[in-house]
Amino acid sequence: MKLIHTADLHINSPLTSAHIPPSRIAERKRELIDTFREIVDYASAQNYGAVIIAGDLFDSETTGARARDAITAAIGKFPDITFFYLPGNHEKKAFLPYAEKLGNLKVFGDDWTYFEFEDICVAGRATTSCDMFDTLNLSPRKKNIVALHGELRDRSADGGIIGINDAAGRNIDYLALGHYHTYTEKEIDRRGVAVYSGTPEGRGFDETGEMGIVLLDTSGNGISHIFKPFSKRTLHDISCDMGDVASQREAEDKIENLLFGLPPRDIVRVRLTGGVKPGIPREFPYLVSRMNERFYSFEIKDECHMVISAEDYINDYSLKGEFIRLVLADNSLTDIKKEQIINAGLAALTGERPHE
Repeated sequence: MKLIHTADLHINSPLTSAHIPPSRIAERKRELIDTFREIVDYASAQNYGAVIIAGDLFDSETTGARARDAITAAIGKFPDITFFYLPGNHEKKAFLPYAEKLGNLKVFGDDWTYFEFEDICVAGRATTSCDMFDTLNLSPRKKNIVALHGELRDRSADGGIIGINDAAGRNIDYLALGHYHTYTEKEIDRRGVAVYSGTPEGRGFDETGEMGIVLLDTSGNGISHIFKPFSKRTLHDISCDMGDVASQREAEDKIENLLFGLPPRDIVRVRLTGGVKPGIPREFPYLVSRMNERFYSFEIKDECHMVISAEDYINDYSLKGEFIRLVLADNSLTDIKKEQIINAGLAALTGERPHE
């Protein structure tokens, strides 16, 4: 039997953390639904018998009628595929009244729920407790998949804490986890492995890099698995050290070199870092406008700090030099305040808007 493990789709998310242009938020929300549809279509086309949804299918208890109807239609489209659904900490039990109408959707309850298929057992529960693995009853002769949603630690506890040490020796071959949004795997014992599938579609800059699903195959001696990238768009959070930049042109060239080869469908943020001297540009409105035409979404975040000392201007008898020396000599000001004042003063001298 072949199965797909997915989790944390967070459908109907407000999508505020990636700074997507407001005009594209509705489209991006539809893309999250489309990704789930495509996972289901892939399962059918590749003869997968089951899909495990390990929690947080929706972003909140307010699932939204359109999104909910789209998900139920996608699941109901293929009655020959069994869907195992674990309510997550975001949607909780909000989807359950609609899930009950789907004959091919199996729901895990608050306590251990078991579904058996020949030599395979799929078990799971929607809540966690310190002693939950003590009541888990899995045959050592079966290939056992367990679905849980929560944070993996050494020992189990209430509130979504899953103890990997408690899971050891329980005849688990594959622990299908949800809650952590990046693909991760960790050995349970000689027999089993715990795997976070991660979200199949990144929503913010804490979800960068390849996102996807996990493909399982029970046809061998145990259960094999492999990560498959599946997202429509990848989020990139790129750091650009401005410490060696001396001009606007150099800065723009350096940023553009970092963007070389990135797919235009992606969502990109460049973080400007390092220490810069006064007068070095840190705002690039033309570049941002041009890159927003090139990428689905693009932004620059300024995290630089000003590097300046009175010695640098000891022989500078211009108005700028006198101004900087006066500010640096004022011991009542913090370093941050001095930078803000110098930044604003230099901008006033040049007729530009100060960096914030």
